Amino acid sequence: MQLRNFRVILYVFLMVCLTGALPAWGQSTSTGTVAGSVTDSSGAVIPDATVTLTDTATGTPRNTTTNSAGRYVFVDVNPGVYNLDVNKKGFATTKISNQEVVVGAALTLNAALQVGGTNVVVEVQATGTELQTMNATVGNTVTSRAIDN
Repeated sequence: MQLRNFRVILYVFLMVCLTGALPAWGQSTSTGTVAGSVTDSSGAVIPDATVTLTDTATGTPRNTTTNSAGRYVFVDVNPGVYNLDVNKKGFATTKISNQEVVVGAALTLNAALQVGGTNVVVEVQATGTELQTMNATVGNTVTSRAIDN
């Protein structure tokens, strides 16, 4: 009788442990996020601006538009170096070059568009790393050489 009770308790304990571990398995990530806002020179938000994120290694672009609050987001962005182009009719195109996306981090790129024609391009050069405040995850990109070692 005691052996049967012990087995039932052990079975229930194992089921609770295994069921609780399932959500933790899905939390691993191998991508990053790029988000930001688009405003004009006075700080007013610009809705429906076209935002293009281009991988510099492959030349592959991803497009989105800003929402009514002037915000945009790219999720599941593979690690690498990217260029961001923001344009809207009646404003000069703004380019933000050579921004690095790392695993598990959210890169914030805000753009301020200048009033101007379509042939005007404003290029922004950013250096250093920006403090990531979107989430508390910590990640790292592992190279094939590190795996071999």
